[in-house]
Amino acid sequence: MEKVYSDLSRAESREQCRRGFTLIELLVVIAIIGMLASVVVINVSSVRMKGRDAKRVSDLSTVASALQSYYADNHKYIITSTAWVNVSTLSGLTSGKYLSSLPIDPKNIGTNIYSYYSYSDPVTGAPCSKNTSYVLRAILEDTKNNPAGNSLTFTIRNGEASTAATCL
Repeated sequence: MEKVYSDLSRAESREQCRRGFTLIELLVVIAIIGMLASVVVINVSSVRMKGRDAKRVSDLSTVASALQSYYADNHKYIITSTAWVNVSTLSGLTSGKYLSSLPIDPKNIGTNIYSYYSYSDPVTGAPCSKNTSYVLRAILEDTKNNPAGNSLTFTIRNGEASTAATCL
């Protein structure tokens, strides 16, 4: 009887030891958690990218509205050199009643800046005499969902949206 009892107690103690997880089970669970984490990280970066693009669209719309107000008051847009300039240099919009501060691109590095260009005469290269045209441009990150590729452009000619880039 004692032998049967000792065999039962050994069997019970072995059974208690086997109640934990094996190394294989733990590795499988860790691998599954790793795969799920990578999917979440990829989706989060995509959402951030779309959020930055939405901010770019909103910022350029705000600057375009401020430029329209400036045009209504001054009968011309802000004159720049014949090259693209960073929107942050358009101090004429913040010195008046148009914007409290000029927006900057969410990344604001390299090509990720907001650009402004007032049209120049294609013959002389000088700014248009009436200065009634401009372009605002930003580089978007999400090229899959943007039919125009990676560039967002607002083109205004004589106070109205246009695709032409000439003086009037």
